[in-house]
Amino acid sequence: MARNWIGFIGSVDDLRIVHAEVPMDGPMVIKSAETWRLEGRQRPAAYANIRRRFSEYVRANGVELIAYKAAASRRFGAGPDPFLAAELRGVVLAAVGDTEATARGFNKASVSRTFGSMSVDEHVKDDAFWNCACVGDVPRTHREAALYLLAAR
Repeated sequence: MARNWIGFIGSVDDLRIVHAEVPMDGPMVIKSAETWRLEGRQRPAAYANIRRRFSEYVRANGVELIAYKAAASRRFGAGPDPFLAAELRGVVLAAVGDTEATARGFNKASVSRTFGSMSVDEHVKDDAFWNCACVGDVPRTHREAALYLLAAR
């Protein structure tokens, strides 16, 4: 039986979301691959909008699990971008808390070591892998989010 899951990765100003039916074995069926951008100049209002939109989407679609890219340790001097991305990830996880879904974070380095014989970045670039792993198209920009769905099985 296929499970109804979402994978996401966040950046400074957008979320890349993949919604799929994920069976125990075989290819997952892609329902959608979307990019949600923060709207407006004021981050608090934009965060409130993302939180409302994400929780409504999860509830309306009966999503059971949200798999996401967890925080990565960065060296000093990376600037504010990792912190802004972490804020957005926190907003989305707060939205998950408003639903019946479960959230599960994945460390990119750990997935690179434990999922298949390639790193996450190599998986993202491998078109042949995605042709076998999915029914439906996953844009390259969304493949990392989709990979966390496969890792969650």
